[in-house]
Amino acid sequence: MIERVYIDNFRSFSSFEVRLGRVNLLLGLNGSGKSSFMDVIAGIAENLGSGAEVGQIFSAADLTRWDSRIEQRFELDVRLDDALFEYSLRVRHDGDDKRAALVEEIVERNGQVLFAYRDGQVHLHGNDGTEGAHFPFRSARSFLPEVEARRENTELFRFLEHVRGIRELKLIPTLIDSVTADEDPLLRSTGENFASWYRHLAQERSGELHELFEGIRRAIPDFRSLALVGAGKQGRSRDLVVRFDSAAGGQYELEFQALSDGQRALVVLYTLLVEQRSAPRMLMLDEPENFVGLTEIRPWLTALDDALGNEGQLLMISHHPEVIDALAAERTLWFERANGGPVRVRSDVFSRDDGLRASEQLLRGLIDVE
Repeated sequence: MIERVYIDNFRSFSSFEVRLGRVNLLLGLNGSGKSSFMDVIAGIAENLGSGAEVGQIFSAADLTRWDSRIEQRFELDVRLDDALFEYSLRVRHDGDDKRAALVEEIVERNGQVLFAYRDGQVHLHGNDGTEGAHFPFRSARSFLPEVEARRENTELFRFLEHVRGIRELKLIPTLIDSVTADEDPLLRSTGENFASWYRHLAQERSGELHELFEGIRRAIPDFRSLALVGAGKQGRSRDLVVRFDSAAGGQYELEFQALSDGQRALVVLYTLLVEQRSAPRMLMLDEPENFVGLTEIRPWLTALDDALGNEGQLLMISHHPEVIDALAAERTLWFERANGGPVRVRSDVFSRDDGLRASEQLLRGLIDVE
């Protein structure tokens, strides 16, 4: 679980630090930094897994506008069982993104270095902190995506797998196409490749589809199942279709993109829980209730809490009263920017003594912030 995040010189974040719990509800006015906070965590996960150049992940355009420094710093504290992993990353921007460079990147476990990049050199360490190989490496991207699991680096790899497993969702149902030519093991943050991702899940976790369909059936009347059918003469291409029970007693099919935005959103949200149940991870959900009706969001929240279990972690941005009231008892983080300045965050802003629901306190302007 990620326990601490530090961000400096990124958009409106300057020497910003926050501690997280298992379930975290991110609140605040538009422009207060909630989505940018998630973007940093997603960027770190991409940096550790994709092999992309650092300037493509953290752009020079994201430097804090009122700060003349050209270096950014990011830190994560991640607790896995009895081990505390501390990750730090420093990025320098000398002009455009093509000249962005890693200055330093370090992973420590309980105070012992597992990996270090500094002064243009990679330093690999064993599980006990003993230094092994070291060699030059160009600063345009991280070496960590190149690391392969070996007996001597199991602790480093455990950290990498956990952070790489973070999932971010900023769902845009209108972008989802019904046709898929290949399987995709990762759902993109917008959900646009849902058909290809579902195709992968249907192959890897076919035994869990019945439970998935049962969950969707409770949310969408007459829903029966999802199916992948041949898409004409397009070779490997498949159409993702939704099968419904008809009033006449039979069934009928609709292409996935023929569903309403709300129906598409519900199917994606319930399918997301299949992956979460099989491999607990951090989910970062940016207003997932958009397009979803008032009576539909509460059952999904219950299913989400069950899927998180004891090992999953949640960051959720929401302005929805049902979501706010359901999660207000968890860790609530209020993001704010006084007079357009740097982002600051306050926790536990709701009063538990006045008898008002959390959403009602927000509506009346009664939250406990300075």
